Parts: sequence; C-alpha cells; structure tokens
Amino acid sequence: PVLDGKYEVVAGGRRYRASQLLSLTEVPVIILNLTDNEALEISILENLQRENLNPLEETEAILKLLSGKLNQDVQGVISLLYRLRNDSKGEFRRNVSPNSEIEIVEAVFQTLGITSKSFVETRLPLLKLPSDILESLRQGQIAYTKAITLRKKNEEIRENLLKEVIENNLSV
Repeated sequence: PVLDGKYEVVAGGRRYRASQLLSLTEVPVIILNLTDNEALEISILENLQRENLNPLEETEAILKLLSGKLNQDVQGVISLLYRLRNDSKGEFRRNVSPNSEIEIVEAVFQTLGITSKSFVETRLPLLKLPSDILESLRQGQIAYTKAITLRKKNEEIRENLLKEVIENNLSV
C-alpha cells in the first residue's frame, strides 16, 4: 500500500533494513496494490516463517490471521475452532454454506501445513497458561513442553519449579 506518497513494506522488512545498512541504492521489490487485510495476511504469513518464533507467538499470529480472514475477533475464532473440534457428528459442518468459515479455517491450516485439530489440542491450551509460565515462554526462558508440564502443578509448586527449571535448564 502507498501511504502519503510512499510505499509500505509489508514483507521483507528485515531484508530492507539489511539493504539500508549495506547502503544499497537498488533492491529488487514487488509492488502490489493490497487491501489492509491482504497486507496483514502477507505480513503474518511471512512472520510465521521466521525461525525464532516461539509457540506462543505462532499461536497468536495464526489466531490473528484467522481473525482477519473470518472478520471476527480472536475470541470468536477460538470459539469457532473449539466448535469444529467438538463436532464429532458433523452437525455443525452440515449447517454451513459454501465458502463457509469451515472452508476458510481449513484453507488457512492447509497453507500452514497443520490441522485445525492439532492446533486446538496443542496450541490453544498455551493461551490458558498461568501468567508466570506465559511470560517465561514468551521470553524464551522455557520450551513449550516444559510450559505444558508446569501448568499441571499447583501454584506454589509451579512457581518454585519454574524458577528451578529456568536456573538449571531442567528437562521435562
């Protein structure tokens, strides 16, 4: 998109900054006329391909992507994902029209190479982690598997164990 006569970098921001540091005067670009939602989608998909995203950041980015595609808030997307997972008899799926929310959700997850079921079962629980574990996961102090394991402990044990896990890099 063009803002005030200037182009907006939607994808490739790190490459653009690197070219500036190298004082390059020309760089190859692709100029597209995008809506705000299209630009957001491309930006999120590029960020999902970064190697240093933690599982919480990935989860939040996927929910943001689905939110934009479905034109719903994140809580609405989460509710939809749980309804889809719990629809064992297919009743919810039969009551939707073509180009439905289900097709959009499935297309997004197919693009990402994961299933909505695995996302709901392994990633959405991250959002319910206690705040101390969430913060440690967000800062990269603990791995996803450790965060899930610690969540199962009572608060007093969890707080002490979390400190010990971080200080001594304990395994699960």
